[in-house]
Parts: sequence; structure tokens; C-alpha cells
Amino acid sequence: MFAELLKGQGKEEKAVDLQARACEKFAEIVIKSGCLKLHEGEENYKSEDCLIIGVASYSTSDMELLDAIVASGFRSTLSTYVYDVSHARTMEDLNQVFEGIGVVYQTPLLVQRVGGKVHDLAWGYDAREKLKRVYRVE
Repeated sequence: MFAELLKGQGKEEKAVDLQARACEKFAEIVIKSGCLKLHEGEENYKSEDCLIIGVASYSTSDMELLDAIVASGFRSTLSTYVYDVSHARTMEDLNQVFEGIGVVYQTPLLVQRVGGKVHDLAWGYDAREKLKRVYRVE
């Protein structure tokens, strides 16, 4: 589902073209997943208990992680939003969504909000491992 975004369509495509298409089609695939919500910059998530996963739509490993989450069939009791970090132009933009995350060097990103406050925050390997535990995936 998600990893398919980065596969060519029967012809040799440049990586930059695959990445652009993945970014363009990402929102559509999130909605089709049925279990994830697209984070579109709305502020209403700040008052709810939720998880926000930040991924790079051009990253094969991030897309495979989302596929594993969807395929696991496990549904968190928390609303789960997905944010494509390619929409962030600066670290400040990322910090608007992932409050207090600071400088990020690797995706995915993860924030858990409880009672309107940041409860847990991680990026890179730590975020990936936490997501695997929460969604019970390998």
C-alpha cells in the first residue's frame, strides 16, 4: 500500500520522480488505509489523546513501517495521525507539530499527546522501536 508509492510503474523512473509522486499520492493512501488519519496542520489534535507519526513519504523504510502498522490489524485506542515531514520547510515547522522535538536527523518521528500535553516524544530508531511495540509489528 504505502511502499508501492516508491515503486516504478513499469518503466524506468528517476528517483526524484518517484519521490515526487509518493509525496503527491501520500494523503490519498493514508485516507484509504482506514485506520490512520492525515495530519493536515489542524490544531484540534492538540486537545485530544493521540499519536502523531511523522514519516518521509520518500523513505522506503518509513512506508514499510506504515504498511506493517496497517497490516497488523492492531488498532490503538488513541487516534493516530500521520504527518509527511516533506511538508516541513524548517525545524521550526516540525516543532509546531512535534512540540519540543528539537533538531531531528532521522525519521520516523513520534509524539504521544495525553490530556492536551506532550507525553512521549521520539525520533529515528527510538520512534521506530516504540511504534513497533505499540502496534505489535516486527
